[in-house]
Amino acid sequence: MPPLREWQQVVLVLRSSAAGADGVALNRPLAARGNRQLAELLLRQTGEAEALALAGPLLAAFGDDLCAYLGGPSGQEEGGLLVHGDGSLEGRASPLAFRWFLGRHTGLTTDEGVWRAIACARPVALKQCLGLPKPLWHEVMELCGGELEILKRDDLPSEDD
Repeated sequence: MPPLREWQQVVLVLRSSAAGADGVALNRPLAARGNRQLAELLLRQTGEAEALALAGPLLAAFGDDLCAYLGGPSGQEEGGLLVHGDGSLEGRASPLAFRWFLGRHTGLTTDEGVWRAIACARPVALKQCLGLPKPLWHEVMELCGGELEILKRDDLPSEDD
């Protein structure tokens, strides 16, 4: 069983290798509004002076629509990762079309059954998880087989077994 902080996480796999997959949790909101401190954290990998200089323009570009997610426990000190579905960044997209992540998951594997790999469509991967009528985890499970199909199965061992 995964640690509680990983319970019902939906992770977008960014790369995989024989050692495991690396990705970011899509459904762990960190902040729903941008502020200077968050902007500097996201820009940390650019260097301290650059992060301080670029924080203002980042906030100006995203305004109150700067949403950030806790991508995972590894690499939080490395700065943010931006995920988007646009081919170019020319100022035409809505700020909500972009997802910022602090931290990553590394070494994910399906070997022990803790993680499951499924295909994902762009609209699901880029959906902001703030104030959804249904948690993203439930939506993904329904897309995989109906209304939380896994709960209906009697062929799987229960937690009590």
